[in-house]
Amino acid sequence: MKIALTGGKLKTLLTQRSNLLFNLRHAKNRKEKDAAHRELGHVNNCISKLKSQPVVTEHAILRYLERVKGIDIIAIEREILNPKTIETINTHGIGPSKIPLSTVRGCRLVVDDKTVITVEVA
Repeated sequence: MKIALTGGKLKTLLTQRSNLLFNLRHAKNRKEKDAAHRELGHVNNCISKLKSQPVVTEHAILRYLERVKGIDIIAIEREILNPKTIETINTHGIGPSKIPLSTVRGCRLVVDDKTVITVEVA
């Protein structure tokens, strides 16, 4: 089910929920009931999200740090993926690993398939 992304989204979802509850009560067989239950769960989840507190994504935080606070994200990426780190990652190859970050004592990079996933501090 595609949910409208414009204004009145909550009202649309509430209407969809009412229609699904009606369909559930009047389902002719188990297959129709199961489909209505699944769709109702999805709609209820969307309604809960709209009624919850606002959140900030990690992407938004990253853009804020870059654009508002003036932090050079590309320089940080270069610091993490320095020549020694790249060599270590390439030597390890594919799969999960934890490797030391050569520029910062006590830091490890969590890498999976040549992608740095996170940074740990010992």
